[in-house]
Amino acid sequence: MSQEIKKVAALFGADLCGIAKIDPRWHYTHRFDAVNCEEKEVSFPQGLSSCIVFAVAMPYDVIKTYPSALAGFGPGMSYSKETFIVQGVAQFIRNLGYTAVASLNDTANSIPYAIQAGLGEYARNGLVITKEFGPRVRFGMIFTDIPLSYDQPLRFGVKEFCNTCNICAVNCPAKAIPFGTPSDEVHNVSNITGVKKWTVDGEKCFKVWVNQGTECGICVRVCPYNLDGRFIKHRLFKRILLHNPFKKASLAMYALLKINKRLPPKLWWRE
Repeated sequence: MSQEIKKVAALFGADLCGIAKIDPRWHYTHRFDAVNCEEKEVSFPQGLSSCIVFAVAMPYDVIKTYPSALAGFGPGMSYSKETFIVQGVAQFIRNLGYTAVASLNDTANSIPYAIQAGLGEYARNGLVITKEFGPRVRFGMIFTDIPLSYDQPLRFGVKEFCNTCNICAVNCPAKAIPFGTPSDEVHNVSNITGVKKWTVDGEKCFKVWVNQGTECGICVRVCPYNLDGRFIKHRLFKRILLHNPFKKASLAMYALLKINKRLPPKLWWRE
């Protein structure tokens, strides 16, 4: 059944799909009601056992224009596709006689679920790095009681690479991404407590978004894992950069060549 679900997910347009056991630690207990400016309890059906996680890649060429209003098309398009995917697959599961609750970012934290479902590894920039697309993905989820087998978390060297690479932290205009090693330090009420990891100050990050009037996303654009697998040059450089013992020298070369430098939006339109 897990294989069938993944086939259906691909049919609906998911680039990646993994399955994890439901873990209440990652679920939101309350949501903010912007109309009444008060919190409301998040209701969740009982008896659900599995979380199906989908990933949709954002287009590389548009992400290269971060920070810009144009780059906002990337997550916007991905979340629009995710809506279609999670609703379609959820209806497929319901047609089999099971419960399926479709969700984007409104029910649970998708990052730990994506990691547990084997879609990628946690990175310094607070995002999930996938083998295929780096951090250039957006996630959707379905919570269900259909019997499924679970995927295992991946380890392919992201933590070790991030220990050496500080490109996202250096380039973050908000200085919201931490240097150093993972810790359990939190910055404010917006952070999860009790987890030892690289914790991004989300409030500093979002303040930059508000002040400039567009999304930022620089940490996604400059990440070496963001290199686009469609191009031979990128595949070759990614292999050299990520899979050799001389990471500091490789990172210096990466910075010198400026492969993931910003593409001005006007040049994107001309191309």
